[in-house]
Parts: sequence; structure tokens; C-alpha cells
Amino acid sequence: MKLIKSLNKQKIIKWLKYIIIPIISFYLVIWIYSFIFEQDKIKIDRYNFWQLEKAKSILKNISEDKIEFYSFNNFNEKYNSDITPIKNCYAFSDSNWDKPYIFWFQLESLIYKFINFWKNYAYPSYNRPNNTICLGKYLNWSVGGCTNSRDAFIETISNPCRD
Repeated sequence: MKLIKSLNKQKIIKWLKYIIIPIISFYLVIWIYSFIFEQDKIKIDRYNFWQLEKAKSILKNISEDKIEFYSFNNFNEKYNSDITPIKNCYAFSDSNWDKPYIFWFQLESLIYKFINFWKNYAYPSYNRPNNTICLGKYLNWSVGGCTNSRDAFIETISNPCRD
């Protein structure tokens, strides 16, 4: 019995030594790096989350069946808000399948990327099928302009806004 307890204790110590401590050390290095070298990027991420909170506070007062907008510019006009991106554009739409809307932006700092496990942040979540949209088919073009629906979102949030 004593041998079994000793063996389990050794396994736990070994597991801590080779798995947990390196993971914690890695996150600690990322955290230190971010707070020393990425202050501007952290400010951009905080600003984007603040803009998301502004949008959520407006939308919580509107019933889900009345929410209707197709971009953040359209949202600003319709609901008289002042949501403005600081660096890249937001993908903000009422089209998100079983969710009432989507607010998507690109994360800039390593710390926020590690906290959210991705370089793009979508609220409440990205819940659209990853399919191909061919605009040429709908606009009677002979040469189709096809794109992946997720790629269109990523293109939007990776670049400054176009009017």
C-alpha cells in the first residue's frame, strides 16, 4: 500500500515537472512579453471589447425578432450609435444562424490571443456553416466571384473599413 502511494506521488511530481510547469512558464513568458512590448496592441483589444459592450447594451433593449442590420455602419445609422473601429473593421451583422447577431474583430496582442485561443474574436460565437458563396450566380455574371463565407469575414476584420 505504501509502495502504491509512493508511486502515485512520483507520477504526480513527474507530471507536474514535465507538463504543468512548462505550460505555466510559457503563459508567463507570453504575459510578460505582452505587457512589456505590446501596450498599444493591448489598448486596441481593450477598445474593441469596449465597442462590443456598447453594441451589447444597445441590443439588449431590442427583442431578437426586431434586430435587423447587415454591417456596423448600418447598425450605427439604424440604432443611432457611435461604434467605430480603431484599427481594422468589424464584421457586425444580424445573420448568425441560431444566434441573434455576430460581432467579430481581430485580436492584436498575444495575451488576448492566448486568453481567447484564437486571433479572431466573435461574439456570441461564429455559428455559420463554412460554405462557398458565389455572387456571380445571383447577379448573372458569366464569371463568378466565389468566396468562402468565413474568408469573407476574415477579410473584413483584417483590413481597415471601406465605405
